[in-house]
Amino acid sequence: MKLKIIAGNANIDLAKQIAKKLGVELSGATIGRFSDGEAQVKTG
Repeated sequence: MKLKIIAGNANIDLAKQIAKKLGVELSGATIGRFSDGEAQVKTG
């Protein structure tokens, strides 16, 4: 199992610092909204 750090819309700088401290890369994510307001998150 491999640890992934995903920041989403949160504090990107903090996520980068945490990932660096843990020795892992910050994983990418695309965040969008459906027409009803629900969130859509794609990781990769």
